[in-house]
Amino acid sequence: EIKGYPIVQEYKYLGVWIDQTLSFKHHLKKLEKKIEGGMKIVKIFAWKRMEKVFETQEELVGYITGKVKGGFICTVDGLPTFMPASQIDIRPLKKVDHLMNTPVKVIATRIDKNRGNVCVSRRAVLEKSKNAEITEALKNIKEIISDLSEYDSATVQNAMILIRGFTSETQDYTGPSLKSFYLGNKAVVGVAITAKVTPLKTQKNVIDWDNYYDEVAKCDLPVIGVLQDIEKEKGRAAIMGDGMAYKHKAIGAVGVIAEGSIRDLPGIIQAKCPVWGTGRVPGHGPFNLIETQTTVEVANLTINPNDLLIGDGDGITTVSYTHLRAHETRHDLVCRLLLE
Repeated sequence: EIKGYPIVQEYKYLGVWIDQTLSFKHHLKKLEKKIEGGMKIVKIFAWKRMEKVFETQEELVGYITGKVKGGFICTVDGLPTFMPASQIDIRPLKKVDHLMNTPVKVIATRIDKNRGNVCVSRRAVLEKSKNAEITEALKNIKEIISDLSEYDSATVQNAMILIRGFTSETQDYTGPSLKSFYLGNKAVVGVAITAKVTPLKTQKNVIDWDNYYDEVAKCDLPVIGVLQDIEKEKGRAAIMGDGMAYKHKAIGAVGVIAEGSIRDLPGIIQAKCPVWGTGRVPGHGPFNLIETQTTVEVANLTINPNDLLIGDGDGITTVSYTHLRAHETRHDLVCRLLLE
């Protein structure tokens, strides 16, 4: 009996026992140490790369391998990282099974070198891609808006019938109560930035007007401001005047539609701000902004935020503009609008 080792009764297995006991385990331990050392080297290189791509916001390929409290474990280049549940997609996902253990593109959003923690986001990659698509779409829409302004609202409305068939007038064009008070040389085309206002009495629940004007100013497309008077005595006080006309023009708006009364028409014309309204009065009371970028109704037409509108002396027509293309000749007056 060798000290530290048991007596082997079956001698035919003695050679195997000696090899396993005295030799193989020793090699295994050496191998384990080499593997551990190799993994440490891999992690060091992975961490160095992670620090570099964190600065450049380069996209990485990771594998979501498991769920943890508040999110998921995502392995990137052999380095376990944390992906918050909110960063797995642009919208909340009920199921994520289709993303487990499959390659997904991520961006490192936070690195804590002291703790050795890395946060990654798949959502950031999706939003980046979406923003690129939006930029390209905006370029196309700007071209479309420029083309549409060469035609009148009636021609465009006829074209939409050819594409989508007849639809409810409340989703198509304004009724006769809306009047064009100043237009300019041609039809006005732009996207709707909406607001609900009260121009007569003091209200409790109001928001700052900057909320509306900021929406107009930050839009990358030509804007038509759409104001709806929601006062009980709708139209009794003005919701649009020359001061607002100058302000709208200064921040990039191409016109204003008022579901309510206007005033200061000579000043509005001087500002060269196309305007539509349902009437004219000389004054107003406390002027309050109640909501912005919500659905409004103008002359029995429902207008949603960012709807594409074309307006002229006949009124306002909405245009479906998902990947819209307009082609028309003066000879046959055929307008073909291609929808996604």
